[in-house]
Amino acid sequence: MRTDYLLKSTPKFDDEDLALGAAFSVIRSVGVPVGMEDPNHPNISMTLWRTVADHENSTYYFESVLSPSVLWVDLNNIDFAEGTGARTIPLGRETRLAGEVSAKFEPAEPFAWLAGE
Repeated sequence: MRTDYLLKSTPKFDDEDLALGAAFSVIRSVGVPVGMEDPNHPNISMTLWRTVADHENSTYYFESVLSPSVLWVDLNNIDFAEGTGARTIPLGRETRLAGEVSAKFEPAEPFAWLAGE
C-alpha cells in the first residue's frame, strides 16, 4: 500500500533528472534496512541494490547500500554484436564506482547455463 500511495502521489516529471530522483526516492522509501530481521517474517531480506531502468534512453542505474554513489550503464555505449562475448563489472565493497561505467566492463566467462552446457 505504501508503494502504491507513493507512486500515485509522486508527480510525473518531464525533466529526466527529477524523474530519476523521484524513482529512487520511492524505491529508497520501501527498501528493507541493512541488518533488519523480523522473526514474524523470516523470509524478509534486506535491500542490497536498488535499480532504475530508463527504457527510453537505454540506461540502467544502480545503487548499492554499501556505496555512497549511483552508477549507471548507458547500453548505447556497449557493442552487443554476436561474438563480442560476455562481460562483467567487478562490484563489491572494495570497488567504488560512480557515474557512467560502460567502459569498465571486462571480458568474462558466461555462466555455464547461459552457454548451453
